[in-house]
Amino acid sequence: MFVLLSFMDRSNIGNARVAGLTKSLHMTNNQFSTALTMTYVPYVLMEIPMNLLMKRLGANVTLPITAILWGIV
Repeated sequence: MFVLLSFMDRSNIGNARVAGLTKSLHMTNNQFSTALTMTYVPYVLMEIPMNLLMKRLGANVTLPITAILWGIV
């Protein structure tokens, strides 16, 4: 469930583009690509620290905390 919601959250930028995000913000294709790339940077940077934290605390603690923090953001 968590993976599905995370995927849906990341893919919404594509839906926003179809709905007219680039036109309303006067974005070029290059600017949109940069914005899309920037949404994945935190995911890539946090992969190793989160896996280490999960090994230390366990998934039963780490996943709920991550879901709560993700909901706050």
